[in-house]
Amino acid sequence: MALTQYYVDPGAGTDHEGSAFVDGSFANATNTLTKIAAFASAVAADKLYLTDNGSAEVTPGMYTISSVTDNDNVVLTADIRSGANDPTDVVCTQGTGAVGAPWATVQHALDNITRDATNGDQINIKAGTSEILAATLSLATYGAPADTAPLVIRGYTSAANDGGQGVIDGDGSYSVYATATNYFHWRDMRCTNVGAASPILYVGSFSSLMNIEADTASGVYGLRAGDYSIICGCYVHSNTCQRGIAADSNCLIVGNFVIHSMNYADSCGIYGFRCAILNNIVKVTVAAGSGIQQWGYYCSIVGNSVSGSSGTGAGIWASSTPAKAIMNNIINGFSGVGGRGIDLNSATVQFYVGNAFYNCTTPEANKGLCIVEYNNDELAALPFVDPSNNDFTIDGTQAGATEDAWPAAFLGAASTVNLADKGAVQAGAGTAGGGMPILLGSVVR
Repeated sequence: MALTQYYVDPGAGTDHEGSAFVDGSFANATNTLTKIAAFASAVAADKLYLTDNGSAEVTPGMYTISSVTDNDNVVLTADIRSGANDPTDVVCTQGTGAVGAPWATVQHALDNITRDATNGDQINIKAGTSEILAATLSLATYGAPADTAPLVIRGYTSAANDGGQGVIDGDGSYSVYATATNYFHWRDMRCTNVGAASPILYVGSFSSLMNIEADTASGVYGLRAGDYSIICGCYVHSNTCQRGIAADSNCLIVGNFVIHSMNYADSCGIYGFRCAILNNIVKVTVAAGSGIQQWGYYCSIVGNSVSGSSGTGAGIWASSTPAKAIMNNIINGFSGVGGRGIDLNSATVQFYVGNAFYNCTTPEANKGLCIVEYNNDELAALPFVDPSNNDFTIDGTQAGATEDAWPAAFLGAASTVNLADKGAVQAGAGTAGGGMPILLGSVVR
């Protein structure tokens, strides 16, 4: 069984559901496009790709329907003429959602798909041209995805699943999606320019956000996911959001790069509630704010690189509830007044091992009972190659900067040596480091 595939091309697709026509007429006096019986399924905000049949009197391009007069006439938001004449040979292709006849907008796709309740659906968004939203996306017509029949929205360049990055632009006003919809998965997309709308992109429980770039926002949340979801390989930047990535309970947050720029004491790059937060990079570019905040029991914060800028917050802040594993993290640069490398908030931590600190006013603050604790130390030099330019590779040339991750060896294995370094990104090939996974998806573009 496989997902049913649909295609959207914001640059050259069309939301016209009727038959293709070559002899439509356009009246500039009212911006009305006329073709007998062509617009029975048209609605306002549909986009049409229009050209001419040889007259050269149409400026080829994407045009938006302002209103639908009747089945024969629609009013467009712009003049399509290339000169003074009203063209009578307007050409409009047909959109069916097939790879060779893509729709122009995601919302039109969501409103016209007959949901595959057996296998689920995938909407593929072509890279190259941004879709500009007229409203936040809605699944009101599509319906609710399910465990065995999920909904996937994914970018592509020439073929489905090829890793191309589709782009959805909130036009400075709209979240891309803002409802906690379960079993909703996003891949290979950039979600941008949402202004103060919050979150940039939100999915519900049992969902995932993978290889998503989220930028140009000033609301509360960047990327947000509900319970039992995955946020993986994402790049969150150029925002002043209170929380760059936020996840509800029992989520996996792994391999993301967050540049946190909100100058507020309770803000943070990554926020999780009873989550596993693994192998992420968080760069805090303002004085206030923290790198990672974790609430609740049963959490793991492992192998992260967090770098501040004379920060007054904490690289990692853990709530006062017990049952935590905090290990193999590197914290740098929380050197302002009150700056802390790791703040345990007087919690009982089951496993507090292998964390490293550089240039923090208080490397370890408010420690409670650490049941297993060792190999947490201050470094003698900056451990990263060039964090100001987003290079968080371990600098193995600095004395004391290369720190081996725990465990140093695996009991009972034929080869027991562990070559991993602490932090998210390892030393270069051919050095002592290199055993730990690196970022899974997005990189600085």
